[in-house]
Order: sequence, then structure tokens, then C-alpha cells
Amino acid sequence: AVEINCFNAEGDEICAFAGDTGLSVPVSNLVADPGPSAMTCVATDTSGNFASVDVFVDVQDRTPPVFTSTADNPTIVQAGATSGTAQVTLEAGFAAEDVDGVDPSPTISCATATGLTSADQLPAGSNAVTCRATDASGNFVDESYVVRVDDVTHPVVTLTGASPQTIEAGTPYVELGATATDNVGISGIINIDASAVDTTMTGSYFVTYTASDAAGNETTAIRTVNVVDTTPPAFDDFPVDIVMEAMADGTVEVTFVATATDTTGGLPDVTCVPPSGTAFVVGSTSVTCTATDGSGNSVSQSFSVTVVDTTPPVLTVPTSPVFELIQGPSGASVD
Repeated sequence: AVEINCFNAEGDEICAFAGDTGLSVPVSNLVADPGPSAMTCVATDTSGNFASVDVFVDVQDRTPPVFTSTADNPTIVQAGATSGTAQVTLEAGFAAEDVDGVDPSPTISCATATGLTSADQLPAGSNAVTCRATDASGNFVDESYVVRVDDVTHPVVTLTGASPQTIEAGTPYVELGATATDNVGISGIINIDASAVDTTMTGSYFVTYTASDAAGNETTAIRTVNVVDTTPPAFDDFPVDIVMEAMADGTVEVTFVATATDTTGGLPDVTCVPPSGTAFVVGSTSVTCTATDGSGNSVSQSFSVTVVDTTPPVLTVPTSPVFELIQGPSGASVD
């Protein structure tokens, strides 16, 4: 067995390995900085015999760097409101390393196919960009992507008036409107859709406001409309004060009808105390009727029931009466 040791010009050992007699020195085992360098290799056998040779080695870095990160593809940037162009740092998002460790910081430069760089204004639309990472030995690697300059800012829709908006059931819906702004300009008018609102039914509804700009960016705002019922019902058929003649037993049964309507279109529940069909006694009695709608709103109204007795009693006298005249000490009397 033979041991081989190699030394640089300063006498520092730069490699050592075991080999067999007659084998050449593997270049892969040499440790040297890039560039031309001289070294001396000494082969020694187990008997102490040795031989030396001067070696001239030109170590070259031929391995390109690699990108460790890149930009989004495509990368979309906002165009200027008036110019329609944009200045973009094309190298943003890119990083590279030299895998052989010779150059820890490869340089990165990017340009469009038309030669524009980060110092220039990119025109609107899609711009093909190539980025190159180059190490100190001139090895390089390329990566391509697209930068799209466009209006990517959405309009801003601002609701006018309250949101949520509260509307009393049974009243017309009043549109409060909205305004829209954009960095470039609004295309057309705000589209308002209030078709879902039904003011005859209580509940929550939604009105949408949609605005678009010239680039097709769209924004939709939503207003909540709460339809509420705080209005009590109204009597549409209500009894006037009632006067009735009492029957022989001193009472009389009185019937009446009270109905009501409501703004929601529903039929309110009407209850009266005392109820219709009650036997009222002689005198005046107040009857109170209450109408209540589905939302719990109620209204009460009263009328009076007066029972009178204007019928005189009936006197029954026997026909052809016979009287006996009796004469006594105090005079005559009839029996």
C-alpha cells in the first residue's frame, strides 16, 4: 500500500490519501482554490521508500449558481392612473446561491425582452422578463417570468344613508343610493338591485350596489333593509253605543261585531270584554275591544251597552166584581 500526500507551494498539506503502487493521483482528491496552482505530491510505501512529483493544477469553477427563490409568475402590478405604466423592481423576490461554495453571493440582474430594466417604466400589458444569476467565475443561470402592468385596483363603493335601513311595513321603499370612486375611473353607472325588498312583509332584505371600472375590476356593496311593523291595527268596523230594552228577567243578550285591519295585510285578532252574546243587566256597561296584529302591536277601543227598563207593569183586575156592604159602628165598609 502506498500513502500519497500533496503539498502546496507554501508547504501546507492539501490532501492525503491511500493508493496502490502505480496508480495516478485522482484529481477529485485535490484540495485547491480555483485558478492555477503548483503542488508537490509524495508517494511513500510501507518500507519508507518514496517518490515525489511536481504537479501543476488549474482548478476551474464551472458550476452555475441556482435560484433559491423567484418572483410570482405572473407578477401583477398596478398601472399608473394617468400614464398606464409602472416602474417595477424586476429582481424583487429573486435569490440565488453558488452550490460549490466558491461565490456565496451571485449577482442577479433582470431585463425585459425589449431591454427595459428596473430603472425604466414598463408599459401596460404583459412584459416578458429574464433574470440571470452570475457567480464570480462567470457561470450563470437564467429564469424567466412575466410582469403584467394593469389596473388591478377595485372601485370603492360608499353607501349613502343608513345601513341597516329601517322601513315601516306597508310604506314605500325609498332608495338611499350610493357613490363610487376609482383610481382610473368608473365605467358606467352603479347597478342597484333592490328587487328582494318586500315592504308588505316584516324581515331583513339585502340591496346590492355594483360598480365596475374600465379594466373590469368590480366591487359590490350590500345594504341591509329591515322592514319592521310598529304600527298598531285600526278598527274598520266598530259598534256605536248600544241601548237595549231589558227582557222580563231584567237582562238582555247583546251581540255585536268588531273587526280591524293592519298595514301588513294580515287579519288582526280582535277580542272584546265582555264578549258578544253576553246577557247584560239593566244599567250601563263598558265593553272594551282590543285588536292585536302578528307583530304584537295592539289598539283598544270601547263602547257602552245600556240596558233600560221602560216597560210598565201589567195590572190584572177581575171582571164584574161583587162587593158586600157591611154596616158597623164606625160606618159602612166594603169587603
